Amino acid sequence: MSHKEEIPRCPYCATGREFRPMKVLENGRQICESCGHIVFPRDRAFWCPCEKCLAAPLNGKSEGWVAPGPEAIVYLADKGIRCVATDGPTLGGAEPRRALMTYWALGSKGMVGVEYLTNLGKLPEKTYFLFAAVKIRNCHGGPGRALALYWQKDVAGAD
Repeated sequence: MSHKEEIPRCPYCATGREFRPMKVLENGRQICESCGHIVFPRDRAFWCPCEKCLAAPLNGKSEGWVAPGPEAIVYLADKGIRCVATDGPTLGGAEPRRALMTYWALGSKGMVGVEYLTNLGKLPEKTYFLFAAVKIRNCHGGPGRALALYWQKDVAGAD
C-alpha cells in the first residue's frame, strides 16, 4: 500500500496497539464508526486559509512546527500536568505517526490538549488557564474559549 493509500485512523480510538480504522465515505469525509469522530479532508471550510500554517508542512513543502512528542506528554503527566496547550496548529506535529502517538499518550493519561492559542508569550507567570469547550454530542474535540486568570496590582499600588 502506498503512502497516499494509507487507511485513515481515528486519533481517539485504539484497539490494542493500533488506532481504529476510519470509514471513508463517498464524499471523501472520514468517520470513525466507534466514536463518531469525523474528518473533512477535502472541505476547505474546515481548513485554515493560510497555506503555510498546515498544508505546506503536511505536504512536505516546509518545516512543521514545534510540538511535544508522546514521551513529553508522559513526562508531563507524571509531573501532575493535566492540560497541555500550544500556539501551534496541533499538539501532534506534522509527522502523522508521531502525531497519533502524541494524541494517544494524551488520551491514555487522561490529559486534555488545546491547540491554536495566540499571545501565550504575553501572559505573566503564575497564570491560571481555563478552557471552556463547547459540548458537541458524540464529539471528542471542538471549539471553545480560552481564559487566562492572573492577579494584577492596581496602578496606584494598592492590592
